[in-house]
Amino acid sequence: MTLVLEALAGFSLGAESIALFARVGGGIYTKAADVGADLVGKVEAGIPEDDPRNPATIADNVGDNVGDVAGMGADLFGSYIATVLASMVLGNYIIKDMAKSGQVMDVFEGMGPILLPLAIAGVGIIASIIGMFLVKITSNEAKESQVQMALNKGNWVSIILTVIACYFLIDLLLPRILLGIQFFGEGTMKIPSINVFYATMVGLAVGGLISSFTEYYTGLGKKPVLNIVKNSSTGAGTNIIAGLATGMISTFSSVLLFAIAIWASYSLAGFYGVAIAASAMMATTAMQLAIDAFGPIADNAGGIAEMSELPKEVRARTDILDSVGNTTASVGKGFAIASAALTALALFAAYVTFTGINGINIFKADVLATLFVGAMIPVVFSALAMQSVGKAAMEMVKEVRRQFKEIPGIMEGKGKPEYGKCVEISTKAALREMLLPGSIAIITPVVVGFLMGPEALGSYMAGVTVSGVLWAIFQNNAGGAWDNAKKSFEAGIEIEGKMTYKGSDAHKAAITGDTVGDPFKDTSGPSMNILIKLSCLVGLVIAPILGNHSSEKGYSAKEHKVKKEVVVIEKAS
Repeated sequence: MTLVLEALAGFSLGAESIALFARVGGGIYTKAADVGADLVGKVEAGIPEDDPRNPATIADNVGDNVGDVAGMGADLFGSYIATVLASMVLGNYIIKDMAKSGQVMDVFEGMGPILLPLAIAGVGIIASIIGMFLVKITSNEAKESQVQMALNKGNWVSIILTVIACYFLIDLLLPRILLGIQFFGEGTMKIPSINVFYATMVGLAVGGLISSFTEYYTGLGKKPVLNIVKNSSTGAGTNIIAGLATGMISTFSSVLLFAIAIWASYSLAGFYGVAIAASAMMATTAMQLAIDAFGPIADNAGGIAEMSELPKEVRARTDILDSVGNTTASVGKGFAIASAALTALALFAAYVTFTGINGINIFKADVLATLFVGAMIPVVFSALAMQSVGKAAMEMVKEVRRQFKEIPGIMEGKGKPEYGKCVEISTKAALREMLLPGSIAIITPVVVGFLMGPEALGSYMAGVTVSGVLWAIFQNNAGGAWDNAKKSFEAGIEIEGKMTYKGSDAHKAAITGDTVGDPFKDTSGPSMNILIKLSCLVGLVIAPILGNHSSEKGYSAKEHKVKKEVVVIEKAS
């Protein structure tokens, strides 16, 4: 079984590696086109978004699919696999402890702790399908709030159905007495099996609440977005200041939620409880993917309506969907961040079991040093992603300006833009610019592990996780809030008793803020999820080697022996 789990670790590493390229490359692709189209088309030329006269329009619409659909799909697939893997690894060690104690598990030949995360994932898919059928709008004139409520209804129904299913799965798969491992402590804990069910409830609650928190900070009509709208009336500078502040303050509630969830699930059932909580949250991934894909689909529908010169009421309806889509895209990214946080902790627990280290002692110089290095990596990674978008966007801006200047009749609708050249710029930039940040994410943990040992690598992983989660929340929510502040002007909004519309100075300031926020929410922010999980997975894959490597370095086996405390999980009467 250990060999099978090691093979699954390799499978998970492959999933996260391709997710890195899909997220980073896709983000560079879409934002190069989006920024280029906005700066030259909307700001300089004054033509509408998705206007067929804009050469970057096709690249922008293709980029929505590349970055927001394929990239998010790859991201959550990686989380899905990594979470199940970590839970199975910890379940395998529970079974080993059972065997050592001489106790026999008579349910599913003792495979219950390993099968449980797989079963939770399966019922979550069914629950998500049922939830999707409940997402309905009865009127063609529905408002943003009605569309959002319909999506929320489907999401919460899928969560509730998963909770109910988890109760019966745990009752079926876990035997009367289950001996598990507990790290970094001594003594004996006696836990009813119902606590494992409570841990699943914690994970599902995180998935639901993180969506609500993200919706508050990025949703149309919410106080944070209205504050950015108000600050746009005094220029782009105050708009950007307000957006940055919104992103920063939004980390408070989300990080507090993660901290409570980690503490609660660990108190309930140890690291196995944390892993099961993460598995339960990821069970509704299908629903979360549908909610996230809603945004780019609605955006592309609006683009097609504009380019096809359909009646204005069609574009008005797609604009409503697109406005909600901005929020749902942010909600989907929030869910991905939460999945990365809990998945990373579960992977960290699995890493500890594989290497046999006795905790992370930051009083050691090398351990403290790698903690700082790990915390620095997400900052540098974000900078590289932002620079890549900036370089690609500059190329796109020059190309769009060239075509406006050199192609006769393009602004009158008589000349045909060269869309293919803009697509080529985005494609080449995405492939070229993602190599450096991708290499840093994969190579750095390998170098740290083999040069400084397993404990230092564990510290590095902890630094990447904590820093990466903060940067992901900040960038995601700031970018989403900027985007919906811009959308508020397009629909018309009252500022200090005066209605302000599209084309006003305040709207132009909001466009500038949205341009800054685009790479935040669609390139560097979402990439943090992949960076966190990939760092932990690389450590997990090389963990068995590091265990032997540390002995060769002169560390005693006693130093790396895991302190275990027996966790007894028995059926609640």
